[in-house]
Amino acid sequence: MEKLTFFYGKGGFEAFGTQHLTAVLLFTVIGTLIIWWSKTRLNPTQQYRVGNLLSLFIAGTVILWTLFEVYFGRFENADLPIAVCNFSALAMPFVMIKKSYAWYQIFFFWIMAGTIQANLTPDLHYGFPHYCFFKYWIVHSGLIVLILYATIVYNWRPYPKSILKAFAALIVYFVFSIMVNYLTSTNHMYLLHKPKTASVLDLFGAWPWYVVTALILVIPAFCLVYIPFFLKDLFSKIRK
Repeated sequence: MEKLTFFYGKGGFEAFGTQHLTAVLLFTVIGTLIIWWSKTRLNPTQQYRVGNLLSLFIAGTVILWTLFEVYFGRFENADLPIAVCNFSALAMPFVMIKKSYAWYQIFFFWIMAGTIQANLTPDLHYGFPHYCFFKYWIVHSGLIVLILYATIVYNWRPYPKSILKAFAALIVYFVFSIMVNYLTSTNHMYLLHKPKTASVLDLFGAWPWYVVTALILVIPAFCLVYIPFFLKDLFSKIRK
């Protein structure tokens, strides 16, 4: 196996291996401590600053990774930040700095339904200590910490109508992504054709039906994410 350094080498990562489990556990602990500390020890102004710094750190990681890719001559059109996770990472500073609850409703479902899956089944080809390894986990685990930070520390929460807003925004974003794919000859999120290797998309029919099917399946995924809030509201009504 090729020796890995911060800038060079490839491989060394295995799903559900030591690096995978360590990264998930580490970010779970760090994220929990940050949220607890901010919620119980900081005043609203300090909480706002911490939230802003977290969002800027995650967005900065995507930008720095892009600069590294350009410097080493590895940047391609496929590396444009069109994937939902990368786009969310770049957009979250706006949400946090502006304290935009309207956009929070959208990104809550995008991140919780999509990014959690990226943590459980990482598409990562670089192990520790490569910079791509750090970028992947800072972005994908960091986004979950950040959206939970806004939920718990800012006391924001989604509502049933938020599911519809998030779904409508996702359709618009898919249309935008398809246009970018055509213009750049890329296939971000496999919106123009399926991956060459076998995948779950093979079960959903030919293009464009597998895209339509995938979109339909997003709705139950969003509903699943909403269950804790549904149960909270239900128990509140019962107590009354």
